[in-house]
Amino acid sequence: MTVTKTYSATEYKSLAPDVQKTAIVRKDFASTVVSTDEDRSLLFVISTNAVDRSLDTIDQSGWELTDYLLNPVVLWVHNLESVPVGRVTKIGIEDKKLKAVVQFAPSDNPAVGSLAEGLYQHYKTGFLSATSVGFNIIESSVSDRWNGAEPGLNITKQTLVELSLVTVPANPQALIERTSNEIPESTMTPDDATKSLKNNNNAMLRARRSRRSSALSL
Repeated sequence: MTVTKTYSATEYKSLAPDVQKTAIVRKDFASTVVSTDEDRSLLFVISTNAVDRSLDTIDQSGWELTDYLLNPVVLWVHNLESVPVGRVTKIGIEDKKLKAVVQFAPSDNPAVGSLAEGLYQHYKTGFLSATSVGFNIIESSVSDRWNGAEPGLNITKQTLVELSLVTVPANPQALIERTSNEIPESTMTPDDATKSLKNNNNAMLRARRSRRSSALSL
């Protein structure tokens, strides 16, 4: 089944538990462009520990990124059925913030070149300044922060599904900081993700063989 919808925090909290397990939640962040480099890339802060407008928090140590990096797309306003306007080339945690280098699609791309070029120029010059993460919540708890009748969530473990460029943010922090030449040391690339997945699969295979050998010796 193809997922074609994302949910705000308020919408997510009203979903049935079985739907929440696979729901893609979106969280937006305000941004400020400082500079860029020559390969059409910008460095964004895409998530922080800050309490957002829904009174939720995201534990930055709880991000799972491997699956996302196997297909590191960057979308426009969470349109899951559209062609990506860019891709993430590096991502990682620095100063308790999740940061990502976004490379925009070439201006001559026949599918999205015009849109990607317009977005790149808008972010580069400051006319646009917001990003949004789409993710699955794996673990969370109800906080003591309340917005009317709705409690905030402490989200402690989450899987990144997609990153979007958006117009209006939900988080007040400024989040484009530097050129992509100044990327965090603790980053992952799509190649790293593929190697990590292969290593995990090999480890699981060795564990299965070990269990089978133990069973045969009984």
